[in-house]
Amino acid sequence: MAVGSFLLLFACTGPSTTVDHITLVNRTAYNVDVEATDAARSEFLTLTTVHHDSQTTVGDVVDEGPTWVFRFDVAARPLAEVQLTRHQLEGSGWRVNVPLEVERRARAAGLPTPP
Repeated sequence: MAVGSFLLLFACTGPSTTVDHITLVNRTAYNVDVEATDAARSEFLTLTTVHHDSQTTVGDVVDEGPTWVFRFDVAARPLAEVQLTRHQLEGSGWRVNVPLEVERRARAAGLPTPP
């Protein structure tokens, strides 16, 4: 009975949908950890670490719905968030820029830049 209930639940909810890719662009002097969640902030999903002055493309990202919230951390400190709609993401080719305020806040906190 429990197995049947699980299968029914899985069939109704199905697997999570994904977007093909997201490209994260980091023009700061810091390595930045990037996470994403939906508008309700249900659960942040770690996407990747984007190294300083580079960009990284992440494939098969869980679809967060019509509104996405990206959080940017340096040294495990959340330094900025950006909220984007699906329309904005599609318009940018699914490219997200790390906000320059991340670098300003990291410097103000005395965080060292990577070698």
